[in-house]
Amino acid sequence: MKSTIMRALRDINDNRFLNGVAVLTVALSVLIAGAFLLIWTNLNHWMTVSESSIRIMVYLKEGATEAQSQDTTYRIQGLDGVQKVQFISKSQALATFKAHLKHQPSLIDGLGENPLPDSLEVELKNGAVRLNQIESIADQITRMPAVESVEYGQQWMERFSNMLNLFRFAGMILGGIFFIASGLIVANTARLVLYSRRDEVEVMRLVGATDLFIKAPFYIEGLIQGASGGGVGLFTVYAVYLFLSSKLTSDLASGFWQIRFLSIESIGIIFGCSVGIGLIGCFLSMKQFFRN
Repeated sequence: MKSTIMRALRDINDNRFLNGVAVLTVALSVLIAGAFLLIWTNLNHWMTVSESSIRIMVYLKEGATEAQSQDTTYRIQGLDGVQKVQFISKSQALATFKAHLKHQPSLIDGLGENPLPDSLEVELKNGAVRLNQIESIADQITRMPAVESVEYGQQWMERFSNMLNLFRFAGMILGGIFFIASGLIVANTARLVLYSRRDEVEVMRLVGATDLFIKAPFYIEGLIQGASGGGVGLFTVYAVYLFLSSKLTSDLASGFWQIRFLSIESIGIIFGCSVGIGLIGCFLSMKQFFRN
């Protein structure tokens, strides 16, 4: 085993440029895939936090009685995923509106009668609902007799969700393309090394060396290329993460806006893929070489 590793290290040293290109290509693939995954992880976290903090505003019909308001409140409170329902009278809503515009009184001087309706503010259970569940709850509320309309920022939430899915799809496609390119470069590197040593390989086969004895150093070489590229790529992603974190102020870097790094599972998958690329590339090159 020691001699096999030494032969692999000798090949790497003798072909530093080719191996360097292979390592850098794998590192670039890991960097691209890791960067997309890092951005998607944080956007997805932001989306989850946004969903958990959504309040559904239910506007009651003009002329709805107190009994109808109470009945609607009771029915909404019984829906799955609803934490609390608070009644907001039209006078309370106007007072809040005036407080928000206290520096621009001219905007409310000509209102005359209060144009705002009675409403209900629906607070959802923290972390218990997602966008599709919120839509279902809003749809059930809309069908209640005393309800005029329902709002919860659905348009921008749907647009952001679609953008998030598109971003994830683009990252998977781009990362897959670069990983395939890395595998081909690793395969070509191993093939060039094999052809440069084809006389030595033929001699070893003539004296009875097994295929495993001949192939083992190349597999180790591919494993080292993949692992080195994966390590360099992940380290670069982590350096970018630290740089972005340091640029945020203490206010933005806390709570809602805190940047999160990749999970241990994600790191393990990316590193495993990079090692797999090295091994698969060597396998493909040796399969073609020994077939010829």
